[in-house]
Amino acid sequence: MNDTTNTREGIPPYLCRKIRFLSFFTIICVVFIHAYNYRDTYLLPTTAIQEGKQICPMIQFFICNALTRFANPLYFFISGYLFFAGARRFNAYVYAKKLKKRLVTLMVPYCIWVLAWSAAGILIVNYCKISFPVIDEKIGLLRDNALKAFFSTPLPFQFWYIADLFKLAILSPIVYLLVKKLKIFAVILAAIPWIFDYSVPYMPNCDGILFFVLGAYLAVNCIRFPGKERLVKKTALTITKPTRMCRCPTAGNGSFRI
Repeated sequence: MNDTTNTREGIPPYLCRKIRFLSFFTIICVVFIHAYNYRDTYLLPTTAIQEGKQICPMIQFFICNALTRFANPLYFFISGYLFFAGARRFNAYVYAKKLKKRLVTLMVPYCIWVLAWSAAGILIVNYCKISFPVIDEKIGLLRDNALKAFFSTPLPFQFWYIADLFKLAILSPIVYLLVKKLKIFAVILAAIPWIFDYSVPYMPNCDGILFFVLGAYLAVNCIRFPGKERLVKKTALTITKPTRMCRCPTAGNGSFRI
């Protein structure tokens, strides 16, 4: 018998709708993060506003680099939860299947786009004699350490998320064992480098590790989210759906009503 089920099958429908909404909302937030158009457009959590006490830059900076900063951690959290939520058991077969899928959906597009952008950047700088500070910096890193630049700081810098997500998929057996054996202490352990803002070279960003582990902890240990578990009365705006049982993917024969 197949050891896996579709990810959606291990998650209550109401929670699926929540995740879809949150994913859509975080897409909008990421657009705002990258829409900042004042002096320093490469925003980091430590970036300071350089326009002084002007009201428009302050409002835009507050929205782009404060209110919407939760988007990337939330993406990693959702990814960690969905990675483990659909598997009844996490064995070598499940790991190989999931890794193969993410190789196709993540790394193949990543390599194509990073190679294309790197070639375009080199062409612009070396042959068209057009200089952009960010592109110049990325090409310099590419010359110094091609492997690190390609998989950690690609020229299309927004792609760091895809690279980190694939790295976390590679490390998923370790994540699974930690959250299975240590439970909440695995999350506390992952929070230590995040508190000190420390990331190991070639490894995923500390933000990604913490929130991916947090999502994995909830999925592997079958921590239930608050939500609708009783029938909704039929009104002019709602339709009553039949009650059915949704089996928790990691709790053996346990089930709960939705």
